[in-house]
Amino acid sequence: MPPIIIMEATGHYHRLLFHFLKNSGYEVIVVNPIQTDSIKNINVRKVKNDKVDAYRIAILYRLRELKPTNTPVEAILDIRNLCRQYYDISDDCTAYKNKLIAILDELFPGFNDIFGNIASKTALEILSTYPTPEDILNAPKDMLVEIISKASCKGLKWSLNKYDKLIEIANEVKPLFIKHSSSNVLLNTVITLIKTFQDHLKQIENEIHKIITNNPDYVGKAIELLDSIPGIDTITAATILGEIGDFSAFKSPKQLVAFFGIDPSQKDSGQFKSSKNKMSKRGSKILRRVLYTTAMANVRKNVTRNYLTRYYLNITTKSLLLSLKKSP
Repeated sequence: MPPIIIMEATGHYHRLLFHFLKNSGYEVIVVNPIQTDSIKNINVRKVKNDKVDAYRIAILYRLRELKPTNTPVEAILDIRNLCRQYYDISDDCTAYKNKLIAILDELFPGFNDIFGNIASKTALEILSTYPTPEDILNAPKDMLVEIISKASCKGLKWSLNKYDKLIEIANEVKPLFIKHSSSNVLLNTVITLIKTFQDHLKQIENEIHKIITNNPDYVGKAIELLDSIPGIDTITAATILGEIGDFSAFKSPKQLVAFFGIDPSQKDSGQFKSSKNKMSKRGSKILRRVLYTTAMANVRKNVTRNYLTRYYLNITTKSLLLSLKKSP
């Protein structure tokens, strides 16, 4: 019989060997470490070495708990790598946005209230040129309005309105702000990093769109179908497709739910059946993340366009009507 090669997933280190063996014609199975950890206590003695690990993996295969691992389509693999990098950079960008807010709480209190997004192009351009309330008050009006207008790409009326708010808040907090000798260096460093992260995120988005355009058959159609779901944009759809890969690998919706890691865990023993079961969280954490953001996008205030909001409002209304009917 041709040999079947089984290996444990070890971050990214197993990928080169997996592709080499797969391209050489071998049947390869990649094991989730959770599965091997589940049988690590099969012996009473605590033993950990390569021989024992290989034995445990062999037991898993004999129990028919393992399935051959398929190589994803190259375009989907590229999308998966790009989306994972996108969320890594996005998290780093969020961390530095929080650092920017912390700096401004001392250097320019109240600045956050003027702009909805502290990391917007307009806000960053103003802070790069006029970082303190004193700088804002001493800045020529025409120059500051021009910076706001050019960065925001909005009209003169909107720019003048923002200028008036900046002057108002600068006068209010002028006696309060704290400026250290390192403030300007810290502020400029954080702003530079945020801009760099934003540029890289834009590059990744463009590359994802390029892959979708160049693969209209499977990738393009799948993205189009996912994008038709309310609350899902192109990046979210690409993330779902990249993480799932081949939808035909799942024989039932329950398997797909388990892959997301949102299936309920079970704690039953004899006649006892637990009623407080939490999510298993054994699947892809990125898929759970995008599912959460999709749900949040569907419970916003715009009731006419968001289905989850209408659903919960209907449930609440029906419950209220039922309670009113039962009340004397």
